Amino acid sequence: MFYTFIKRKRDAWFASESCTVQALIDYMKRKGALRDVQIDAIRTYLFLKIAGGNRSLYTLLTTGFFNSYTDAYLDELPLSVVARNHLKENPSALALYEFANIPDSEGNPQAPNLKEALEKTPDAVDSRGVLRQIFGGLGYTEYLFNLPMGAGKTYLMAAFIYLDLYFTLNEPQNPAFAHNFLLLVPSGLKTSVIPSLRTIQRFDPSWVLSPEAAAQVKRRMVFEVLDADNTQKKSNQAKNPNVQKIARYSDDPSITGLVLVTNAEKVILDRLPDTTVQMNLFESRLDAKDRQANELRNRLGRLPHLAIFVDEAHHAASAEIKLRQVISRWQEAHSINMVIGFSGTPYLKKAETIPITDTVKIKYEEIPTIAHAYPLIDGIGNFLKRPTVMTAQKGIDSHTIIRAGLQEFFRRYKDLRYNQYGWAKVAIFCSNIEALEAIYPEVVEIVRQNDLDPQTAILRFYRETAKHKLQPGASAAFASLDTELSPVRVLLLVEIGKEGWDCRSLTSVILSQKGACPLNKVLQTSCRCLRQVEKGKLETALIYLNEDNEKLLSTQLKKQHHLTLGEFQKGSGNAAVHLSRYDRTAHLHLPPIHFFQLAIQYAESYSKKAKNIDALIQKASRASDVLRENTIDEHDLKTGLIRERHHLAHGIFAQRNYEPPAQFVPWLGQIVKESFGTLALADLRAHETALQKLFDAITIENPERGYRIFRPDLHQDHVRAHIRCAFAPKWHYEVKTEKIETTAQLLYVANFTSEVITQTPERYYPDASMVNQIMRADKQRTRLTPEQEQLLQKLQAEDAAMAELARAKWQSASAPQYKDRSFHYLPYHTDSDLEIDFLKEMLPDDLLKDKYLELYYNGDGSLTEFHIRCYQQKGENNYRYVGSYTPDFLVLQRESSEEKEPEIRRVLIIETKGKLYGKDPAFQERRAFMETEFKEDNKSKFDYLYLEDSLSMSELLQRARKRIQEFFK
Repeated sequence: MFYTFIKRKRDAWFASESCTVQALIDYMKRKGALRDVQIDAIRTYLFLKIAGGNRSLYTLLTTGFFNSYTDAYLDELPLSVVARNHLKENPSALALYEFANIPDSEGNPQAPNLKEALEKTPDAVDSRGVLRQIFGGLGYTEYLFNLPMGAGKTYLMAAFIYLDLYFTLNEPQNPAFAHNFLLLVPSGLKTSVIPSLRTIQRFDPSWVLSPEAAAQVKRRMVFEVLDADNTQKKSNQAKNPNVQKIARYSDDPSITGLVLVTNAEKVILDRLPDTTVQMNLFESRLDAKDRQANELRNRLGRLPHLAIFVDEAHHAASAEIKLRQVISRWQEAHSINMVIGFSGTPYLKKAETIPITDTVKIKYEEIPTIAHAYPLIDGIGNFLKRPTVMTAQKGIDSHTIIRAGLQEFFRRYKDLRYNQYGWAKVAIFCSNIEALEAIYPEVVEIVRQNDLDPQTAILRFYRETAKHKLQPGASAAFASLDTELSPVRVLLLVEIGKEGWDCRSLTSVILSQKGACPLNKVLQTSCRCLRQVEKGKLETALIYLNEDNEKLLSTQLKKQHHLTLGEFQKGSGNAAVHLSRYDRTAHLHLPPIHFFQLAIQYAESYSKKAKNIDALIQKASRASDVLRENTIDEHDLKTGLIRERHHLAHGIFAQRNYEPPAQFVPWLGQIVKESFGTLALADLRAHETALQKLFDAITIENPERGYRIFRPDLHQDHVRAHIRCAFAPKWHYEVKTEKIETTAQLLYVANFTSEVITQTPERYYPDASMVNQIMRADKQRTRLTPEQEQLLQKLQAEDAAMAELARAKWQSASAPQYKDRSFHYLPYHTDSDLEIDFLKEMLPDDLLKDKYLELYYNGDGSLTEFHIRCYQQKGENNYRYVGSYTPDFLVLQRESSEEKEPEIRRVLIIETKGKLYGKDPAFQERRAFMETEFKEDNKSKFDYLYLEDSLSMSELLQRARKRIQEFFK
């Protein structure tokens, strides 16, 4: 719902200097092990984790985190004064307004009713209330990733886990990152999905982290699969094997790196009542299995900083209320870091309608927590096979369709054998076992006609019944389909494989009659044959349907993916492209750049001035970071809901028999333990009166149990942290500045690869044709015309030296004349059309040729060593680090000397930015440093020019030429 809105802000963050993980993304791209769809999802994940602080979408939207409309931009819109002021003063209203204005596929606002209401009657729209209704009042962070089948969700889960744990180990106190992980498989799919989730253990973390960091993180991982069945009836808790597996971890508050994999029904939803009102999820009842189920939930709820991953999240819809209630209860114990869902069909069972005003409503069918979406059409021909859909004419019977579909499959794919995955296969889905057996003789006949043995080439697979038994070895044959030893070519299936089945060698699907698969699963079933086998290779598939299933496929494509059947078969055309890359630094004899880098050293000193510790202790419960998100907000205070929430929490805690009482002395002990030796219990005892008052304020009375429990609306760990800070001495630091001479190569060879795989070749300059021309000219291998060859033969007989000069000139003529004034590697990977256009226009300029200047692209931060540490000075000897800066372009002038190796004499740094990105505060700070401190430290050797796309290209070039004339005199 909001994912387009989120993506826009994400892309702006990654393009800004505020982004701290671009080098990590560049590493993943160079490694080449993950698909672009996976890396794109990781970009969203890191953006929400780091820039968004792992906050819920509701919180991010209501605080205006995703907003990009500035006050100046609003002033330019045709709005009334009332509407303009309302949008400026209410970030949640502005968020809804920006969301409403995002264009749909036809270029119109995607929510025109919402847009009109905010423009005409803004005061009538309760923006926070609308967002609260959309997100259902979730009290925890939940993101849903909408990814098509074949995108590699299992490996993506593993990537998220390793990345979170990596940041956790580096920043243990950062609440944005999880320490432990629970992977939930939806009810009913455990037999098909849990085995694929086990592959997380085989994930290579060096695909997303450096080998050193990957090894460090992997050593901390502990995997447990909770797939054991309960023991015999009326067994006690200790004999529940799943409880035994996690009992050793759940009582350890420092446990980090635990990964649990289980079925949602087994652990979360097992033996819960159906009632959804005041459901007592953790009540100990007399039945032993109830106690076991409750014990499992309780144990899991104790795991600290727990991240929950839900695969095929749309299946949770039937048990959504129970699942959310359990997670919300865990959240009250401060144990939930986030919930991440994965789904290829993230749709509600029925559309939701939210009132905006008395007369305006919005309607949506997608699950609102979608934070990232990757279109199915972009996967076709990229990481999915490109399908051909063939439809039988109306009135043709099922048997005829199957015969035609099989003949077409063998005509196309009889001799196709995939490396490591075996023969190409076709799956025929049947409505029941009787229908399967009815078509079996005809399938046998067609297989024999294609010179195959039916006994081994055909596999019938379904769930056994008393009447119908599987053929011997069928289960093993089905499990080994994707192996080179499998002889199976045709599968006859009943209620198997419509989703959650990963068979890469499946190349064709036949649905010959209505009901061959569930009517709402025609799209998912048809796509079973689209999983790509060999990465980066264009592969094809065949889908053969009767008319009814073709109509259902078209309808589901239109509803779920906004695609026609023709677009589905064509794909987006964004197939991965392999580009060769070349290092030309030796050819250009390109020397390194020498410059002075500012270095800041800090010397700490502590103040011995007395502090009013009692007063600071009393403030610990009122600090800005103590109140839990989504617990109390301005809207709640206005409507009086805070009293209702207080009483609700009171009632909940009356039911929570597993919650230990809040006790003063153990609480003091926890504060001391978490201080890591910097605070003693005697220090706390000296201020016991103030601490007792604070303890009374952060706990709540449980009248039914007769003891106090910690308040659920406060971050208790934050309260304890503020108490420890009250005892800590104040410190300050002295700053020493130093200019350090630094040497930087313009190509960081360690990160350079000879090939890149990309879906956006248009972002690389020059194109492959010009790259080949330049490299052939470098090697003097350009093919000459027959006329040139004849002239050279004549010239060779008269003057051999002149002939060689003529050959060299002709061979280099096809390459651009400025090739040796740029392109220290080929091709450049740029961030924008502005950068490409500037290169195209500036490189041929005679000004560079006349002044013997060279122009190099430096904007790919992973492939250059020329980075500048930037600081902001605030008062005398007070510097704040504002980030590392990587300039876009460098205009170089070499030192001409016959006595020593050539060096870079002068450098003009040119930065090109879009108007929106140029106003980024973080970039403005770096720009200010470059234009002042850096230029001063490097005297007359460096100059800096900022160019913004608010000007035309001719104006930008004019400014660049003027600065070049002035600087390179």
